Amino acid sequence: MVRGHEGTGDNQVLIYDAVDWYVQNESDHEPDRATLARWELWRNNQQHCKEYDDVVQMMRQLRMLGPPSQPARSELIADLGKD
Repeated sequence: MVRGHEGTGDNQVLIYDAVDWYVQNESDHEPDRATLARWELWRNNQQHCKEYDDVVQMMRQLRMLGPPSQPARSELIADLGKD
C-alpha cells in the first residue's frame, strides 16, 4: 500500500497509507498472501499502528454523527439564481 505522495511530508504519507489500509481492510475483497504480508510488515511499525488506530477512531466518531440537515426550499431556489 505504501505509495509516493508528492508534495507531502512523512507524517502525511503515513496518514494516507493508514487510510488506504483501513479502506482495504474494511472492503469485501479477500486479500491475497502478498497483501497480507505487506499488511503485517506495515503494521509492525509502531508509528504505523498509531496512525492506523487514529483512522479507526476517527471513523467510529464519524459514524456517530447524524446526517447533515437539509437546506430549506428557499435556499435551494436562491441557489438556482446564482452563477
